[in-house]
Amino acid sequence: MPSRFRDDTTSDLGFTDQAMEQVAVNRALDLALRIGELLLGNGASSLDTVLGMRTVTRAAGLRGAQVDITLTTIMISYQGSIDQVPVTRVHYVPHRDLDYSVLERIEQILRDLRAGRTSLAGARLRVDDTYNRPGRYPQWVRMLATVVMGAGVGWLLGGSWLVILIAGIAAALIEMITEFFQRSGIPRFFSYVTGGFLATVAAALLRFAAPSHSSSLLIAAMIIVLLAGMTIVTAVQDALVGYLVTSGARGLDAALTTIGIVAGVALGLGVANHLGVVMAVASYTPPNLSDLFTGIPAAALVVVGFAVSCSLPRRGWAAVAALGSLGTAVSVIAAQSGSLFGVAAGAVAIGLVAAPLADWLRLPTLILIIPALVPLLPGLRLYRGLYLLSQGYIDGWARVVEAVSIAIALAAGVLLGEYLASPLRRLTTRKLSIT
Repeated sequence: MPSRFRDDTTSDLGFTDQAMEQVAVNRALDLALRIGELLLGNGASSLDTVLGMRTVTRAAGLRGAQVDITLTTIMISYQGSIDQVPVTRVHYVPHRDLDYSVLERIEQILRDLRAGRTSLAGARLRVDDTYNRPGRYPQWVRMLATVVMGAGVGWLLGGSWLVILIAGIAAALIEMITEFFQRSGIPRFFSYVTGGFLATVAAALLRFAAPSHSSSLLIAAMIIVLLAGMTIVTAVQDALVGYLVTSGARGLDAALTTIGIVAGVALGLGVANHLGVVMAVASYTPPNLSDLFTGIPAAALVVVGFAVSCSLPRRGWAAVAALGSLGTAVSVIAAQSGSLFGVAAGAVAIGLVAAPLADWLRLPTLILIIPALVPLLPGLRLYRGLYLLSQGYIDGWARVVEAVSIAIALAAGVLLGEYLASPLRRLTTRKLSIT
């Protein structure tokens, strides 16, 4: 059997060289598909998924293997020569909860394959272990992290102590409902509807029992919690590099998420109005420099809470806290020239620093960027738009469009930052390879 196809687990099977070659090809393609499933299912971009799968095929000597991706299926095909029948495999990608520890393990496996520090058989065993290994943190730790994230968002928006407390409890309740819906096989869309509705009901109760506290900040905080981890960043990235089908699917997924939240909040506002609870919305005031004193620690709390709930490795906690604080600080400073510009500038700063920092920590860039963007999500603007629409004001659509524009600016800004960081990233990678 040609050495380029050799897999150290096929040599003792008693097969002919041709049969051994076919077994090695099948195993290499299977390993590539399984790595692709873990990457794509945990939020990696289409380009990163394709590059990861091609790392496996190159390590196996399968030059010219073709990969095609949609959001729910992966296909890989290899033809050794024009006279051979191509081998084509298709794999379904199920929906998964975000688990950044999986992306970290797969990234390390791919690094070792590129450097020749592991064989295909060793990589296969490590992938099997990744499939079977439980989450990095126990369930109670991830739930506590969700409480911290919800409370942090309430603090970030300037809520009172009661708003902060209720935001943390409501975030945990929404997370439990989401997990129940998932176990029951109920589509995620309805969990977002339920989450938006419960957030509005909790705000209505707060408005009724303690009208001096801002109920609108509670709803805005819960909208940000529900939007956290949305696929808009990878959707824009896929579109920019030519994976339009996957980009469209991710964009539709993000749209359905937003529509579900909108429907839930609108339903809750309707119930509140029917019961005679007059909801209010806090007027938007541009951030000023004095907000940095509370915004920076609150942003750090939010991003660490979200990151831990997604099983980010401990060595990345300080990094995401620093990135979230940096993005918030730059956003507040740049917002003195316009709120949309401020959000975009904060996203660019996150992307610029995250790429070399991820290389230094040997972590995928994505698992640092997504948590760091959470404090910049347009929760209050989206709620203001929904509230105005529920009261019959057509100006609400302008606020909704503004919120969507901010989400797109976040995605485009962070990707621009990554591209600008490319020279520094190559320098960092070179230094790491020397050491």
